[in-house]
Amino acid sequence: MRTEQQLRVMSQEAAVIVKEFPDRFDGAACRSFLRQLGATLAELYRPVVVFDLSRVQQLTSRGVDLLLACLGIVAERDGELRLAGASPETSLVLELTQLGALLAAYDSVEDAISKDSGNLSDAAAQARLMPPLPLAEAA
Repeated sequence: MRTEQQLRVMSQEAAVIVKEFPDRFDGAACRSFLRQLGATLAELYRPVVVFDLSRVQQLTSRGVDLLLACLGIVAERDGELRLAGASPETSLVLELTQLGALLAAYDSVEDAISKDSGNLSDAAAQARLMPPLPLAEAA
């Protein structure tokens, strides 16, 4: 059985962190999860973070908000967030919220880890290459 958090150094430049995503999304659990993630990533540059979603039975709006907050924390470290083991229901929510276009999803944690951890996913790389939107001019 996997531990909640495992750190595996894949090379000198990149680390892969596997973390079980919470199966409940009350305020205290979300704040605690964000604090733990921030502390784990504090000294890392370009980490690959894999969230194991296998225990998530229903991804609520709070869960989506938590994923977005985590994506921000990982992006601050120039890293990549990957999802693994999502149920069909969770995958549907990811698709409907268009998070599936931002985050690489894999059938299992092992599949997510085995991908080249030194490169960003295509979606993340494309997002970085997109020019900024022009600011609306005051009339």
